Amino acid sequence: MAQDEFVRVTYTAPVTLLQGDTLRFHGSIHDISIHDLVITCQPPTALDPNNIVDVVLILPDTDIEIDLSTKINEMSENSLKLDVDHIDLESLVHYKRLVELNMGDDKKFHEDLEHLIELPPHE
Repeated sequence: MAQDEFVRVTYTAPVTLLQGDTLRFHGSIHDISIHDLVITCQPPTALDPNNIVDVVLILPDTDIEIDLSTKINEMSENSLKLDVDHIDLESLVHYKRLVELNMGDDKKFHEDLEHLIELPPHE
């Protein structure tokens, strides 16, 4: 299964993106899959495409925070496609539920999740 075969769902929410200790900027999720997410934003010129980008999503109307470490897959002047590189267990539970609720296809979701678990780690 190619990475772009994961089911993508439209989900819009504000996020904070961080790289290192000094670079912090904001964007909005455009769509997500269990493997990656597309963020609408204007990437700062200081953004290093070879370094991890941490994404912080606070679910609207809750105190639930989802923290993702991502790698830049694609970058344009108004968006970032980010591959999920690492997610802690608590965030994974919430992220999984977010994708699952918006996907509407439990069977396909679980197939995507099983495939993600089998993927080799990023190098």
